[in-house]
Amino acid sequence: MSPPRAPVDARDADAATSDAPARAPVDAGEGLETFWGPHGWTAATARALDGVDAACARVGVCFRNDDDLEDSRAAAKACAGRTRDARAAAMREIETALAVGGEGARSFREEVTVRANGMREAVMALTRAAETGTSADVRRACGAVFESTKAFKTCPRDPVRAVSARLMKTATLVKDACEEMGSLGEDDVDADEEDDLRFGADEFSEEEKARGEALATFGKACMTLLKGLILPTVKTKSAKLEALEPIVEECAALQNAIDDVGCGCYPPHDLEELRSSVAACASAGRKMYACVRDAEIGDDATAASLTEFEAATATVEKILQQ
Repeated sequence: MSPPRAPVDARDADAATSDAPARAPVDAGEGLETFWGPHGWTAATARALDGVDAACARVGVCFRNDDDLEDSRAAAKACAGRTRDARAAAMREIETALAVGGEGARSFREEVTVRANGMREAVMALTRAAETGTSADVRRACGAVFESTKAFKTCPRDPVRAVSARLMKTATLVKDACEEMGSLGEDDVDADEEDDLRFGADEFSEEEKARGEALATFGKACMTLLKGLILPTVKTKSAKLEALEPIVEECAALQNAIDDVGCGCYPPHDLEELRSSVAACASAGRKMYACVRDAEIGDDATAASLTEFEAATATVEKILQQ
């Protein structure tokens, strides 16, 4: 069951105000390509965001210098009120845009929420500066408002792209851990002697070397699987979003488990802990594959990455049992 739809900002009633009727969840991409503009927003939403910028600029004009500060403040307070009204109008348009994705676009809604709350805080700071601040305070606050509206242009274009964007962020962390694991089987002639904990070193037992090599291969297979799963989400224009969305949480679980495996690579090995971490990786990886499969966006390369992952998992599990 999809989570209940929350307002963009529960602390601010006008952020949740929308006359747009809720629509049933749709495959991400269905209707969105015609609904969304070049920057991911409808023309009406883009105009509303431009309205926030225009109202903010009027506040800044009132404080071009510190001369006649009090006279300027009265005009600026009125302009700040118009900025708040413009923001409320923009929020209503954004809520209308979100309704197109249905109830299940959690990652997408969260990406929008971060930006919406940033704009809210910036407008509130501008209001305070117009009431009690100096010209410099107002100029800084105006700059923050402009940056908050600009942030919407970097928002993922649709729910599937929001999922792929989050996967890409997590994949960077997984890649770092996997590369460190992969380097354990290599000699590093430039490393300090006290930091040279390579499994090719003579002081490690044959069992430790074998485990280290298997774990390094497993780390590479994890990265191959991740690439095989992320690429379809980047390439696709349509997916069964309800099936795909859980992949974000499973990818985070994979990252945590990979970190644990990486930490456990260094001797002395805690075999029970390593077995548990590898099992957690395997579980998360399989669940991620199921998400892509059920969303009907996988391909032959995706299936091949799972085959490699399963083979590496079986090998490392066998060695860790010895």
